Amino acid sequence: MIAVELILERLARGRSRLPLDAELQREDPSEEGETIEVRLSGELTVDDMDQRILVHGSFEARQMVHCDRCAREFELVTTPEIEVMILKNPTRGEDPQDEGGDAWVIHQRSGVVSLDEPLLEAVILADPQKILCRDDCKGLCPRCGCDLNVSSCDCVIEELDPRWSALKELKE
Repeated sequence: MIAVELILERLARGRSRLPLDAELQREDPSEEGETIEVRLSGELTVDDMDQRILVHGSFEARQMVHCDRCAREFELVTTPEIEVMILKNPTRGEDPQDEGGDAWVIHQRSGVVSLDEPLLEAVILADPQKILCRDDCKGLCPRCGCDLNVSSCDCVIEELDPRWSALKELKE
């Protein structure tokens, strides 16, 4: 696992670029206890504004996931956006949420700031609600389990439950 870190003492004043080439791990939402490797690439913008540092931009995330319909493994590519505010000398009683708006807020006086957690959160938020290998995925046959994208099966389609017949009449 290659971490994404920002060394505050080495930052140039003003605007600079942070190359992003890392591999992080996240929990697999479909398999409890399993992890997924996420490959991050791109470039983020770093704005050093004296007591505040803003890290922002979009990047590419690649991860091997399983289709929700056919269970086939495929590479999901997303372009998450991130905004992280690093406060160097926060004052007492300052509410960190007031400073960053929708941005992640990190209080750090010096040293190294890990961006792993905000990057992973951005990746998770960019995932589609329904993960499909392709838009027209037919899924699996509910009777025999055949992958309907590859071949058709000979299963007999049962008549609808009679309780739903009134809805069918509305359609016709």
